[in-house]
Amino acid sequence: MASFVSRVIRCQITNRSWWIITAALTIAILVVYQGVGYRKDPQGTGQNTEVTHSHTNSQTKPHLVFGILSADGNRDLRDAQRNTWIAAALRLKEDLPFKFTYKFVLDLPTAKTLEENKTHGDIVYLNVTNHGYAFKYGEKIYLSLRYMFLNIPDVYMGVRMDDDVFLCVPQIFQRLDMFKSSKIYYGPIYNVNGKKVNKLLWNDDFFVVVGSELIERIAVREYCYDKKRCNESSQLIDMDWGANSLSAWLAIYDDVDLVKDNSRIIWFDRTYKPAQFAHFIKPDFCDMYVLFHKATMVNIRQLHTYNTKPLNKK
Repeated sequence: MASFVSRVIRCQITNRSWWIITAALTIAILVVYQGVGYRKDPQGTGQNTEVTHSHTNSQTKPHLVFGILSADGNRDLRDAQRNTWIAAALRLKEDLPFKFTYKFVLDLPTAKTLEENKTHGDIVYLNVTNHGYAFKYGEKIYLSLRYMFLNIPDVYMGVRMDDDVFLCVPQIFQRLDMFKSSKIYYGPIYNVNGKKVNKLLWNDDFFVVVGSELIERIAVREYCYDKKRCNESSQLIDMDWGANSLSAWLAIYDDVDLVKDNSRIIWFDRTYKPAQFAHFIKPDFCDMYVLFHKATMVNIRQLHTYNTKPLNKK
């Protein structure tokens, strides 16, 4: 009898110890989980959702997030961006109307970009499934906006831009402050006579600004790459070009704040050569415009050198 009782007591102690250990481990895991700043992924994509910290301590300013689309071989352009307008924004951050975060957005990790990221810590990977020129660019738009939604909970406006764009700082921040809205759709708009977003009225995605309410609407919808089997009223149909895809996704809404800022934006497509737009590279560029595309590394550095008056005041 005594032997049986001792076995029961040992069993109870063992079970009690097991539950104590389990509870302690659970609490520890939750503490670590919350400590690194992860958010729940509502659609179970398995994406890394580590929170990106913004480059200012201000909690009262709206949060402007830049996702700069880049290719693994474009280290020179990324460095040009880091050393010019990004450096200027960091220096002026306390005087800007927004707190801001920037990330270079790449398709997939490579050994070189992983090494680069050890130094700068400003690269994220979309892990896209489609590759090739003008093929399923909509997936990159979708994943970029979804990354902002999942990882940066206080994002107010998200910017999707190319790595060959030069931004005038602080002018671009001041310009966006004039139009800020949680439903904004801003940029260089094609079909300038239109008043509502549709498949024929679209913003070239080398620089497009999307408000937080629109980001959320897109992030929670289902991306669909097969045009023949997609339902455009509920799914996000990829139109191959990112700009066309985004305008098609937003076309179902009647409350988009469309902002056409063509007169303040200079842009050229890939058919132009640098010599053809060299006359825009002047000291007064940022007095008249807020951004330049398609910029070479030389253009970016030169325009930054010209736009030093705001920095000299600091």
